[in-house]
Amino acid sequence: MGRLKLFEEDRDTPGDDLSKIEINSEFAKRYEHNKKREELQRYEELKKQGRVDSSSSDSEGSSSEEDEELIKPSKRTDVEFFDALIKVKNQDPILRNKDAKLFNSDSDNEDASNNASDEKGNKEKKKKPMYLKDVVSKHLIEAGPEFDDQAMENEDNDEMGNKVKSYSEEQEELRREFLKAVEEEDKEEGIF
Repeated sequence: MGRLKLFEEDRDTPGDDLSKIEINSEFAKRYEHNKKREELQRYEELKKQGRVDSSSSDSEGSSSEEDEELIKPSKRTDVEFFDALIKVKNQDPILRNKDAKLFNSDSDNEDASNNASDEKGNKEKKKKPMYLKDVVSKHLIEAGPEFDDQAMENEDNDEMGNKVKSYSEEQEELRREFLKAVEEEDKEEGIF
């Protein structure tokens, strides 16, 4: 295997020109063809999602207007993303707000407008699921931060009727009942 000669002094023949690059034309054609197919597929997906006008022609070659439509949303979201990134890096106090939004998307705006019109009919149908954190926060708001765990257990007992006991509690209760029954039996018989 020969050694690659990088410097002019190392070259034996003046005809060797390393700056000349040969392009494989078959590979270039396949690459361009595959890129066009990928772009067409991406365009079709965006059309299905409704982000691109479906009334435009469905030809394989995309016009510059179609390319601009595909690029515009990404540029806008990029700017919003970088603004949000700067806020995060600088630890902006706005981010500490619970309702702070770093950037809005088109789908959020559409959902908000759809929800506003549908709220009247769907208030009865839609109920927000209640999670454990919601229940705990509700209890904290109602009873304050110093409320007693016993009070919470008593409220749970009142609401549910019977408290679900752990295995050890059940065993302890059964042991007490057994001892109580043995004492009553002994008193009746008069052994002691």
